Amino acid sequence: MSDDDRVSGFGGEFGFNTSTNATADNVFAGKRTVWGTDAQFSVGDLDIWTEYLGARYEPDNNTPSEQIDAEAWYIQTAYYLVPEKLQAVAKYDTFDPNTDKENDRVHTWTLGLNYYIRGNDLKFQFNYLNSDVEERDVRDQKLIARVQVLF
Repeated sequence: MSDDDRVSGFGGEFGFNTSTNATADNVFAGKRTVWGTDAQFSVGDLDIWTEYLGARYEPDNNTPSEQIDAEAWYIQTAYYLVPEKLQAVAKYDTFDPNTDKENDRVHTWTLGLNYYIRGNDLKFQFNYLNSDVEERDVRDQKLIARVQVLF
């Protein structure tokens, strides 16, 4: 739990506004309580992860309301097609920025491949994301490539 003065970086879907104008500034001031749980399971080349996060926001100025409850969860599986070199990943996640509001969830399927050259120190990641954005009644699709280098 925290009592925040001015925390920025929230998406517009929350509608936080600490300014005096009508346009939301996406800055939060108020009481914030966040909780979560996660689990991991591994056997051989198969890994399964799951996590649930919940949050309650109580803005000082009651804008956009007295409280907002948000939640998110995911389940992810990964399997080595080539041990310690090539890994396939499938993930489903959902985010609901306001559990009291209808049709504001985002559901995302991710399919990916991780290619490990030197473990996590040097690897390539390729992901395809397919998101259903209920509020906009659209399906977003993305291809993401990432190189990770640690030294």
